[in-house]
Amino acid sequence: MMRFDVEYQAPDISAYRTGNTGLDYVHQFTSGKAGPNILITGLIHGNEISGAVALDFLMKNDIRPDIGTLTLCFANVAAYRCFNPAKPHLSRYLDVDMNRVWSRETLKNGPASRELARAREILPVVEQADYLLDIHSMSDDCQPLALAGKQEKGVTLARAIGLAPYIIMDRGHASGFRLRDFDRFSSGSIRPASILMECGQHWRQATAEFAINSCLRFMTATGILEQEKAAPWLTLPSARKERVLDVTHTVTVEHEAFFFTRSVQAMERIKRAGTELGLDGVTPVVTPYDDCFLVMPQPGAPRGNTAVRMARSI
Repeated sequence: MMRFDVEYQAPDISAYRTGNTGLDYVHQFTSGKAGPNILITGLIHGNEISGAVALDFLMKNDIRPDIGTLTLCFANVAAYRCFNPAKPHLSRYLDVDMNRVWSRETLKNGPASRELARAREILPVVEQADYLLDIHSMSDDCQPLALAGKQEKGVTLARAIGLAPYIIMDRGHASGFRLRDFDRFSSGSIRPASILMECGQHWRQATAEFAINSCLRFMTATGILEQEKAAPWLTLPSARKERVLDVTHTVTVEHEAFFFTRSVQAMERIKRAGTELGLDGVTPVVTPYDDCFLVMPQPGAPRGNTAVRMARSI
């Protein structure tokens, strides 16, 4: 795994512990006018500190909805408290990945963990949301990605936000449901809708800036914040043209010995079908078609986890 220095400071969020919802680190602001209920979550993973920066920015600058309701949720605070810039990968979670517990069955009957307990705590605000923006970041130094799910409504929302150069249509992971995959957001109705925004490499300064801009543009895209009010804080231009990629193959590691047999880069475009990428045990993993994009490859992914997603442009 390539090493990156942490270029910005993880904010002290202790002042936000006592919210107004009865839930620690969850704050809700109601305009008093009819409009959508939107939810912004950060820190589903404790080492993805751009989410904390973005929520801290919204809180400190008193950015509030003109219509509808805004809810801000610092999710896995327990893991975030363990964040150490000298060993930044180690605080992703405490017991289990909090972004793999969002099925009804797991929420009800999953094995005890601190992440599942916190997911159950914040479930009421997730159930209320008409729109969700879940702020994340990546291990690779990759351009930002808007993960939109398989429904067209996710693509529509990503385009309305208008920041990420890539919009990814995917179903998630065999190892569990992400928050953006929660059943309310995956239905065929126009809303609720959700975006998981991968804002860049975890600890690049630019990633924190992208996270802040994503939150502001999400608020204007959903109509709860007037564009002219957001304008003074917007520092990034709209994406010139988003490329929509449809994930057709998700490679889940089936054997203990999985490795890539060639160098792979996030969002790399492989020209030829049948190009070998790696071996899962002795089984070759090859591109299924020409012009295949590699979405978030994970060298060293353990058994049962996603090694790479393969997508075509649509």
